[in-house]
Amino acid sequence: MRTGVGYLEIFPNNVNKGEAVKYLAQQLEIELKDILAIGDRDNDISMLEVAGTGVAMGNAQVGVKAVSDYVTTDNNHDGVGDAIEKFVIE
Repeated sequence: MRTGVGYLEIFPNNVNKGEAVKYLAQQLEIELKDILAIGDRDNDISMLEVAGTGVAMGNAQVGVKAVSDYVTTDNNHDGVGDAIEKFVIE
């Protein structure tokens, strides 16, 4: 998987961030619907799809935005903080 200019990630077919989130949720006894995931690259798509709320950064790739529930501001404008305020603090 290409995750950016000059980056190539190689891993087995069944290994991805979505499976990691599912595993952690099970271990920590957290419902997937209660998980907030934030991402910007194609390797984040599986995580955004399994989380109860998937948030794309404003500078995210088009495919990431397409699968997300919400698009926040970009990484230069406190996007993660804005998402946390909106979905966790409020």
